Amino acid sequence: MPNDQNTKKEINVFCGAIQALFQKAQEICNSDQVISSAEQLEKLEQKVGDLTDQLQAIIRNLPDQH
Repeated sequence: MPNDQNTKKEINVFCGAIQALFQKAQEICNSDQVISSAEQLEKLEQKVGDLTDQLQAIIRNLPDQH
């Protein structure tokens, strides 16, 4: 039973982290900022890349359920 409780806590932490990432992604999507230069596009690309890296790190660290 203690392992089940620990697993539930770990999953809740990962779910919270994923929700935070999606919230950041939603903020980027809802931004009123018009991309008018290559520099702004590069900054947006970097933000998306950072979110992708963070999501991959979360997935790699998910507890094994097998």
